[in-house]
This record gives sequence, structure tokens and C-alpha cells, in this order.
Amino acid sequence: MPDIPTRMWPTVERFAESLGLPAVPRRDGSVAFAFEETGTLTFATTREGDRVVMTLVRPSELPIAGVLAAGGYDQSIDTLVHPGLTPSGQPALSIVYGADEFDVPRVAAHVEALAQTLGAR
Repeated sequence: MPDIPTRMWPTVERFAESLGLPAVPRRDGSVAFAFEETGTLTFATTREGDRVVMTLVRPSELPIAGVLAAGGYDQSIDTLVHPGLTPSGQPALSIVYGADEFDVPRVAAHVEALAQTLGAR
């Protein structure tokens, strides 16, 4: 998997800084943050290398049907949400961003919305 696109990297850094955390790429080029209540938030690039996928994974009481129902266009955040499960069965919700859509206020709002959907406090 390629690294996060150069023109999109500053948004990842600014988002991390807003949380008081460093943005440190992992071996695969992604960046992840683990939060006690919210879950694990990961930024990775698409195979094509031109978009960023933000994924929130967390244990949830939400049944599988509820996770799947969370997918689709979410009018409250004006974006498409992709639902799924990790190999261990944890719910995961993802949003794919193009360069023009990827900014800190939008990412922060989307993280909050995904966390609420998965039942984070």
C-alpha cells in the first residue's frame, strides 16, 4: 500500500496536532491512533494512491445488521460511509476522501459522527 499522498499528508499532521499527538507513519504507510473510548482510527491510502481512507474500528454492542445499516449516504455529515467488520469481527466504518474533501474540520466531524454511530461516549 502506498504512503498517504503528499498533498494530503498535512491534513493528517494537523489533525494529529489538534489532538496533541504525533502523526507517525507505520511500515505500510498508514497512520493510526488508538483512543480509549473512541476506538482505533486509521488513515491509509487507496491502492491507486490518490485518495485517503479513514477507518474507525471499535468494539460495539451494535449488531452486525446495525453496522451494515450505518453504511450508505449519511446526510448528517454529507458523505458516504462504508461499513464492515475486521477479521476479528469488530465493527468498522470508513470514509474515503479525495484531496479537495480532506480537511481537519471535516475529518474531526466525521470521526465524531462515526464514533457516535458505533456507540462511543
